[in-house]
Amino acid sequence: MSTSGPSSGMGSSSSKSESEYNVTNTEQDREVLQSVQNLRILCKQFHTHCRNPLCNRTLPIHDDPDRIDDWRAGARSIPPTTHLSAWTCRCKATTCVGCNFLPTLNARSFFTPLGVVNHCCDLGRLYTIYFLLCRFDDSQRQPEKEAPEKSKAKKKSPTKGTKAASISGVGYASGYDPVAYGGSWGPISVDEIDDIDGFPPDFASYASVVHAHYSTISTGPLPTTDEDEKKEQDALMIETLQLLSPCLPDASYPALMETNLFHLSILFDRITDLIRNDAIADVIERANLYVEVLSFVKLIANIPNLSGLLFEERPEKSRSPGLRALANPIIQDSSIPVISSSSRSASVFASSKNIYDQVKMYLKMAAKKTLTGGSAQTPVNPVKKEIMKLCEGILELHENLKTKADVAEQARVKMFGNVNAGFSIGAETAWGKYQEENRVTFTDEVLVAHRFTSDINAFKSSGAKNRLNTISKEVATLTTSLPPGIFLKVAESRSDVMKVLIVGSGGSPYAGGLFTFDIFLPPDYPIVPPKMAFVLDGNDTDTYSFNPNLHVGGSVCLSILNTWSGMPQEMWQPNKSTILAVLVSVQAMILGAPYPWHNEPGHENEGESPQVKENKMVVQTKTLRYAMIAWVENTFQDPKAKEHVWADISKTYWKYNGKNVLAEVDTWVPDNPRLLNFSPNLPYPLGPKKGRGKSVPNTQIQGVNLLNKLAVVLGLDPPYPDVEPEDKKKKGLLSKLMKGKRKVSESDLNLAHHLKKQKSESNHSGSFEQKWIYTGTHNQKESRAACKEFGIGSASSIKETIKKLEKHVNEKGKANPALMEKWGKSIYVEEPDLEASSAGSSFPGEESTGLSDSEY
Repeated sequence: MSTSGPSSGMGSSSSKSESEYNVTNTEQDREVLQSVQNLRILCKQFHTHCRNPLCNRTLPIHDDPDRIDDWRAGARSIPPTTHLSAWTCRCKATTCVGCNFLPTLNARSFFTPLGVVNHCCDLGRLYTIYFLLCRFDDSQRQPEKEAPEKSKAKKKSPTKGTKAASISGVGYASGYDPVAYGGSWGPISVDEIDDIDGFPPDFASYASVVHAHYSTISTGPLPTTDEDEKKEQDALMIETLQLLSPCLPDASYPALMETNLFHLSILFDRITDLIRNDAIADVIERANLYVEVLSFVKLIANIPNLSGLLFEERPEKSRSPGLRALANPIIQDSSIPVISSSSRSASVFASSKNIYDQVKMYLKMAAKKTLTGGSAQTPVNPVKKEIMKLCEGILELHENLKTKADVAEQARVKMFGNVNAGFSIGAETAWGKYQEENRVTFTDEVLVAHRFTSDINAFKSSGAKNRLNTISKEVATLTTSLPPGIFLKVAESRSDVMKVLIVGSGGSPYAGGLFTFDIFLPPDYPIVPPKMAFVLDGNDTDTYSFNPNLHVGGSVCLSILNTWSGMPQEMWQPNKSTILAVLVSVQAMILGAPYPWHNEPGHENEGESPQVKENKMVVQTKTLRYAMIAWVENTFQDPKAKEHVWADISKTYWKYNGKNVLAEVDTWVPDNPRLLNFSPNLPYPLGPKKGRGKSVPNTQIQGVNLLNKLAVVLGLDPPYPDVEPEDKKKKGLLSKLMKGKRKVSESDLNLAHHLKKQKSESNHSGSFEQKWIYTGTHNQKESRAACKEFGIGSASSIKETIKKLEKHVNEKGKANPALMEKWGKSIYVEEPDLEASSAGSSFPGEESTGLSDSEY
């Protein structure tokens, strides 16, 4: 938004300074400036005084809250005795604002549920549109004017229990750092979350659970929707649309001033918000309002000179004071209230895609059959006629608008050519489109290898009242509300059986991996939460599970699933909480945790301790092996395998994202070098071993470079080529010679001696070898603590303990890098000349000059 002067913020004066309303008169804002000037030109044409020359009083045409009631009094008869554009003065003279004469009846009258509308003249018709839009805009701006006063009142006398607090919601403990979870939103009150795009209106009821790791949330009493206020707003909009419809021009009319009025008013912004609604349940509940909205939009679509309003992106008007204030001639033309032409809102047509997809899904599910025992089939909760009519109207509207958009596009291409010809769609764009089209899909393959098969077979009839209707509405909402990275597959014949695939969140050790869950909605859903299980292979291996919230066996521990005790607002809210809340919670709190060990009870405030880092490295390794490589290697030949249902999404995901995922994993290497040489005999982290009685045996398995393996299966160049550099070979040979693991031949000596010369920093014959030394405090407590973390016993004295520790690290070569850095450092130490050693003296620590081949 282009503004001159600072924008208002917290702590600023409640009265807006003139600079806050200024718009820089640049090229991008001239359109808005011109629109406001045209509005004021129109308003100057309205007659504002009584036509009686003996009276000439000013008529309250800009501020008359009782105007509609006065009009209704005479609009219920045929012919009507009142006009919306006419005022009766105290002198009893009636004046038409448009022509300044006594209003006359037009031959054409329009019948509405509110009364008969008749226009004295065309300017009077334009005034009626202006008046109705001003009235509507005023009602929309009123709550914002009262907001600062309410905010101040809250600060002076805070309500008990409204103190902001950080809630974990993960099923264990509080104290998460919101910034660590990618959240820089700052404090967010629950009632603000309804304004976040992508979340349904009822999302605030469980907002504290879903957003626990993204922000600090006010955890006082959950706000309740003011139903009376909501009904008043809906009633006003219905009334406005019913009265505007007979004021629209004929199809052949230029409609320049009407277009200008609609551009500057907030009405089409609210229409777009309603059409963009991501909750089919809310649409059905407010069916009367949506019927009027659809009717009005269809009228606009059939007027060629107004239909463009449905396809254009509108100026952003979040800070506009409304049409009445914009028309005020007191405000200078060069200093108008803020309306940004550079920031745009989505068009009505673009916004209708969401509700179109939801309605199609809802009708599809409502038409399904369900088993009620044996092989009998009965319809699922047939849709009421009025709801069916509404849904059909929504489908018809979008398809009509799409046809018009396609025709316009074809005409543009015919006239100007295809500007996109020769340009290919980028991988990111292609993947985004694929995600949008495959958020929710249906297949009975979901029933194959499902974790809750026994529950599914045991329940074949609806338990709770309207259960399946509720599920249908939820699934329809999910088609447009699921965040990127979440895919839902629903059983074709059982909408209460689902599988979910979630992509690990960036910034976590799960980033880019694919994680799968099975879901079953029990008989009493939505009174009780869904059943959910983590089903990806590898969770029960390698000492730790993927996350403390993903238990051995696959159970998912979250407050919202009632699998962990929490505060009342964190638990499942009967008939309010939704599947969407559960899925977003899992994505954010489990697969978005930067340090999974913080989810372990009692470790939430542990910071970046060695144990926390160790656990993170294990999770990264598991993610790379089971959530990445295993998916790419899978050929999906077995249709009975639990992963087979995800074949299409997995293949497409790796096609478009493989290179980016490999780059992401490569950033893990500096802190987790074991990814380049993984084998089961690597040391495992300290701490409890969930589900494991013993560590993995030290089987001498050759290490695998997991990054190279991922690159190879993706068909990409390995980031760490397996060709061993010559100097690395020499270092390996020198190490073996120094440890006496093979005989010393003349060629070996020459090779080793050559390496020594490269490493030497002077001309003498000695060489240098890198060794690790202990740098901790030389006392019994510290040295024993170090030995304990390295997994070895201490000696009888401090000196012997340190010597044993250094020997363990230098000779075995398997110590954890983080522990090495914590307790010591690497240095170069001078060694005796190899040639002198070969002449008869032994290597340090050895008593003979050589070893047999069998000993090597």
